[in-house]
Amino acid sequence: MSRRSAALEDSIGALEQRLDGLRKQVEDKVTREEVRKLTADKVTREDLEQLIPNEEILQEKMKYIVRDETDKLQDKVMDQFKVFDQKLVRLRSEVDVHGMQRQIDLKANEESVKSDFSNHEFKISTLDRNIIRIAADFETFQHAFNKLHGAILELQEANRDVLLGKRTTNCLSCGKGSEGNH
Repeated sequence: MSRRSAALEDSIGALEQRLDGLRKQVEDKVTREEVRKLTADKVTREDLEQLIPNEEILQEKMKYIVRDETDKLQDKVMDQFKVFDQKLVRLRSEVDVHGMQRQIDLKANEESVKSDFSNHEFKISTLDRNIIRIAADFETFQHAFNKLHGAILELQEANRDVLLGKRTTNCLSCGKGSEGNH
């Protein structure tokens, strides 16, 4: 019987220790008031929905921004074309071929006339080369402008995909998604 009583006392002692452990756990548990304090400053779903911009509104804003910027750029290009045209008109008025022909007819010195004619011919060929270079520069500018426009459209498409949730991340170097297509 002493063995039974010793085993019983050991079991009671173990139960008392477990009971003490459970009491400590109950004392250490968080109260409802503490839970309310922790969750009081959390953002609600409604707050998050208000913070996330509407995709349609964002797309419209981007369209207006791009349209405004391209209009400004187009105005600047048109102003440059007008200045270029004014310079051409001024150059053509300065190089009056008929007036030069009349002056040649009035002059008697053939050597001087040939020299002046050669000088004017050189100026005209230089102006012609400059006009060709300017036209090439405008073509290069137009090509760069078209590339810029294409890149803006590509960025808009990528942003739209990210906002729609089709793609969650973009590679910073190439703009592609994280599917491993870098």
